[in-house]
Amino acid sequence: MTREAERAASGSGSRWAVTYLPPPADVAALAGTSRETCTKVLRDYADHGLLRLARGRITVLDPERLKDAAG
Repeated sequence: MTREAERAASGSGSRWAVTYLPPPADVAALAGTSRETCTKVLRDYADHGLLRLARGRITVLDPERLKDAAG
């Protein structure tokens, strides 16, 4: 998923902002998981300061830590 975010992201420095998000089911399919699991993981990453979630937008706050967390 981080590769997809890199392709769709804009920004500078160590932050990326994805301003277009496909429907949640499509995001989950890219990650190879269910929509529910995808939502839970995104919220967990946000709780750990890796992402900021807003309606229609995900800001990756720490790309390197996100890559490590994603495996």
